[in-house]
Amino acid sequence: MSEPKKPKKVTPKMTKKVTSIRSLTEKIGVGLDNLDFTGRQELLRLLIEKVLYDGQGVEIQTIITLGEQLHPIHRGGQRGRVS
Repeated sequence: MSEPKKPKKVTPKMTKKVTSIRSLTEKIGVGLDNLDFTGRQELLRLLIEKVLYDGQGVEIQTIITLGEQLHPIHRGGQRGRVS
């Protein structure tokens, strides 16, 4: 039986990266609020790789792995099913 992994020690470098990512997401949020319909549509076209419909549901494949915590339709990473 393997031992559980020990949590990584939080370093100043990690803290700086987290702060940088938070700052970026705030800037993106402000930018999204300022996009018009066409801009939002272009952004979605960049992020969505493929949309499949099989007669019963829709599968959305994105270029960015989305975790289960973000939205239930994206369970399993890049693929999600909407019925």
